[in-house]
Amino acid sequence: MCRIICITARKDGAGKTTTAINLSAAFEIAEKKTLLVDCDPIGHATTGLGVDGMQIKGSLYEGMVGKIQAAKLIIKKGPGFPDLIPGALDLYRYSTENGKNKESVLRDLLEEVKDQYDYIVIDTPQTPVILMINAFIAADLLFVTIPCEYLSIAGIGYHFDTFQMIKKGFGLNNDLDHILLTKMDTQEITCRLIAKELRERFKKKVFETAIPICSQLKNSPAYGKPVFLTDINSKGARSYLKLACEIIEKYQQR
Repeated sequence: MCRIICITARKDGAGKTTTAINLSAAFEIAEKKTLLVDCDPIGHATTGLGVDGMQIKGSLYEGMVGKIQAAKLIIKKGPGFPDLIPGALDLYRYSTENGKNKESVLRDLLEEVKDQYDYIVIDTPQTPVILMINAFIAADLLFVTIPCEYLSIAGIGYHFDTFQMIKKGFGLNNDLDHILLTKMDTQEITCRLIAKELRERFKKKVFETAIPICSQLKNSPAYGKPVFLTDINSKGARSYLKLACEIIEKYQQR
């Protein structure tokens, strides 16, 4: 059964796109067929996999407005890469499109291809809001990346209240409440205290795996590759593989 995961964050710089890219690649290493969907108009997940947004033949936007079938949007990069539906700036135009049930178009689009995959990972924007809602509705699971920094925990309760409001408003049954700690530095006492506070507050909603600060994670998008293809022995690569295994084990039990 395919599981669709929406990766989101409260703010920029929280490791959202880094997680979308490298978790997708980690699933592939674990022999789970994976599709990465770049739902962010900025298209960082697309460029992070070495795809030039100016050269793509069809973006997610064209699928969402019915111009191109989902299967024809998919870019296959080869071993070590997830498949990709690219995002581009034209996604900003989606909020101006007319039509019924605009909030569930992404879900319907992914229905066309989900039987080909074990996991579909959506890199979700904060704006336009209509794209964020589409990703929430399409997903079975929602993971929030939270860096271990003081300002990241301010207002986190409001953030989850927003998820629950959307969930209730659209009658969703998905789990919109999983937290991934990023930018973890065990040498920093403030970082350790923030991680401890989040684990005590949200308990099992927080993944055991935390993603460390890692230069290889920061630099691998410049090469257009997941971290596993630039430095598989780095602590960033090991952490994302551990996270993928934790997710696989967690949801196989359900």
